[in-house]
Order: sequence, then C-alpha cells, then structure tokens
Amino acid sequence: VNLRRDLKVVRPTVFGATPSFWQTLKTEFDQQLADSSFSSLRTLMARWQQEIQPLGNRCRLVIIGGAKSSRELKEFLFSCLNTVVVDGYG
Repeated sequence: VNLRRDLKVVRPTVFGATPSFWQTLKTEFDQQLADSSFSSLRTLMARWQQEIQPLGNRCRLVIIGGAKSSRELKEFLFSCLNTVVVDGYG
C-alpha cells in the first residue's frame, strides 16, 4: 500500500496523521534542500507543492494528532499545503 498514491485518488478534504508521518515528509524535503540539486528554496518548495498537491488541492484542514508536534513542522505543512493546520494533541 502506497499512501501517497492512494491520496492522489481519494483527494481528501480533511486529512489527519501522526507527527511521524508529517515529519517523514519534512525530512525528505530537508534532505533534498541539503542535497543542493535544486537552485533555490523557492524551486524546491514549488516541486514539493506539486508533489503533495493531490492532498492540498481539495484539503481544507490538516490535523496532526497522536503526539506533540513542533512549530517548525506546522509551519512547513502550512507553507506546502496552503491550508489550515491543527495540532490535535492534548
């Protein structure tokens, strides 16, 4: 099962996941940024917006739940998905 592939089909309006799921995306982003194969942060961000666009093009709310998440992670999700990000922990 490939969750990213399935999200392209389902295109949810609300999507919740644990911080570890979201952190995996952010870690991949950070690794590609450090890789310097992209000329700028703007170029890389545009690529990531397209890659996770199937989630973001209908999604109006992202929920991070199950454990505490960092402010940095929430800001990353907000900038990539351009949607409301709610921390559902606590």
